[in-house]
Amino acid sequence: MTVTAKKVSVGKVKVVTLHTKNLYRAFDNYYQKAFYLEKDICANVGQALKTLKKLQSAVSELKTLLEAAQNLPEEVRKTAEEVIKDAESSISKGLDLKKRLKEFEAATNIYKKNPSEENKNRVEKAIENLKFPTEGNKTLWDYVQNCNPWKKYLQKRVNF
Repeated sequence: MTVTAKKVSVGKVKVVTLHTKNLYRAFDNYYQKAFYLEKDICANVGQALKTLKKLQSAVSELKTLLEAAQNLPEEVRKTAEEVIKDAESSISKGLDLKKRLKEFEAATNIYKKNPSEENKNRVEKAIENLKFPTEGNKTLWDYVQNCNPWKKYLQKRVNF
């Protein structure tokens, strides 16, 4: 959804607020299913990462609408700001997941090209960082070991 900040109606803000709320709830649901419930980790982490992109764009759209809006009822503005706050906490969880996966990918790439002791330690550190979330039934390390393309990275790039 793209925003044209010419005229912002109350209805538009309400619709985008609801859309953002649905996205952050979906993200949290996928996150819970992936790491805390006994569900398919591959599908749920993948869906969570896809939903993260949509959630980020929805939050930025809602912020743009709130800045452009004039004469919004206080209740609508307050609701939108609460949704933004909740969505941003979900986004931070998602970005943490993404960062850990990217770190692992980069470390394994470097190790494959130059298998030195220093790069091996970097890969081991990245693997240690994948043992997240610690309080869940499963971790990102389980995801990497069981799901493509990460499983392939592990087989092709890391052989120690």
